Amino acid sequence: AKVKRVVFVSGKLYYDLAKAYAERREELSSRIAIVRVEEICPFPRLELTREMMRFPGATEFIWCQEETMNAGVYTFVQPRLQSILPNGAVLKYVGRAPLAAPVTGISNVYKAEQAQILNDALGGI
Repeated sequence: AKVKRVVFVSGKLYYDLAKAYAERREELSSRIAIVRVEEICPFPRLELTREMMRFPGATEFIWCQEETMNAGVYTFVQPRLQSILPNGAVLKYVGRAPLAAPVTGISNVYKAEQAQILNDALGGI
């Protein structure tokens, strides 16, 4: 099966995503590619453009982060990633909603949010 969704991720969330992917490998059937982006600035435009060429059939593109939308690097990477996506493609955000605090501070809520992030990144395909 061809890759239909490309999930871009940075930091330790990559390991959670990779583990969740491995647990669901048969279900996902190689339809999702996880691209780890460790260098954010300067933005690795050339390297990511080359990586994107490996997935010509991809139609869904996601930036996934565990930080809230206003605390992580999404606002920095969004216009840069969008510029290398195929024409008409839109980069989708998967992560915590904007929040005044970095995290909720409640362990059970944090764990539920983390599970939801992983499910949103890997589910529904």
